[in-house]
Amino acid sequence: MATWLRGRGGRGGNGRAIRAAFVGLEAGLVIYLAAFPIALGLMNARGAAHVSAGTRIALLVLNAGAGGLVGMQFPLANALQRRPGAAAGETAGTLYAADLVGACLGAVWVSMALLPAVGLLATCMVLVVLKAGSLALVATMPLRTRGTAA
Repeated sequence: MATWLRGRGGRGGNGRAIRAAFVGLEAGLVIYLAAFPIALGLMNARGAAHVSAGTRIALLVLNAGAGGLVGMQFPLANALQRRPGAAAGETAGTLYAADLVGACLGAVWVSMALLPAVGLLATCMVLVVLKAGSLALVATMPLRTRGTAA
């Protein structure tokens, strides 16, 4: 997706289109995080022993969809953060390292602190707030232009 969007804008890429796609993916993840506890509640309404195969498949599809949204964000983030004249590998390596550190810290924080302290529903709401914050940050950040490093 990022490659296609960059190609549409010529050699320098179309920063507005890339950011719009990234913001759309972020919004999709906010919606997913808000809907996830509802889906779990519906799944658990009659007890785990009575969960239908359709409900299980729906949950699998929801989780796969969220993974797909996150996967589409990485090349878009690279396109947004690449400095003029910088090697693509430099930006990708930096973002990948930040992604791994964030995933590790987030997994530890959520599983060892947040879930036991406040439960699943409140944890989902905390994640909605965090994701909405990142959505606002990306939507309002200035675009890089040729010849600028910021």
